[in-house]
Amino acid sequence: MTATFVLSPGRCGTQWLARHLQASNPEGTVTHEPLHLAYAPMTNSPSMPLAHNREPLLAHLAQIEGQLQKGGHYMECGFPCWRHLDWFRQELGGAVKLIYIHRNPIDNASSLLKLNVFVPPILPHIQEKQFFHPEAPGAQLPHYAERWPGLTPFEKCLYYWAEVNLQAARYRQDWPEQHWLTVPYDSLFTPATVARIADFSGLAFGLERDTFQPVDRFNGEPQGQVAPHAIGQHPEILALARQLGYAC
Repeated sequence: MTATFVLSPGRCGTQWLARHLQASNPEGTVTHEPLHLAYAPMTNSPSMPLAHNREPLLAHLAQIEGQLQKGGHYMECGFPCWRHLDWFRQELGGAVKLIYIHRNPIDNASSLLKLNVFVPPILPHIQEKQFFHPEAPGAQLPHYAERWPGLTPFEKCLYYWAEVNLQAARYRQDWPEQHWLTVPYDSLFTPATVARIADFSGLAFGLERDTFQPVDRFNGEPQGQVAPHAIGQHPEILALARQLGYAC
């Protein structure tokens, strides 16, 4: 029995994917963001996964272990677990698979702005929604801390995209080939791709009554200015985008 996790920056179809796989699998086998930001990716890190929210994280691990001990599979879709994947592999005995979904950074950053990520709130008592920060432990682009105050929300989303994908590259170096599946976002929304993901994860999959069109619950306008040309001011992010096949 295996546990499978999706690795992505968010806004990469994970809720949609979970919905389609939940329809074909027993309750509890496929989940979407069960802890949400209780993973605390800005205070926890791959090397210190339990520095914050230790008890909820250990309780979640125990639930997964219980699912596997009953002879079932487990799949977690969603982005907040991206800094805990090595921890899961160590604690679950290595039987952990990863589905890495990557998306064009311009589109990903624009979509994150629909959730107000890094957008200063209108009211002063509302906390800004931050998904990561260059001063977080284990950040791979820590020099961005000096530039942070002058970056636009769109640029901060690009930075966050880069951190997640750089971490994915680190995981990839050590992860067993047979336990890793890369899925570009643009190829996700087909029955063939979801069937391949299900097979990789040991899950069942059937279309049945459901429609296969992607639905975005946050399909409004970005809440910050989108400036695609801004990626040119970030050579490291631009180079990473091109390594992943995106002509930005």
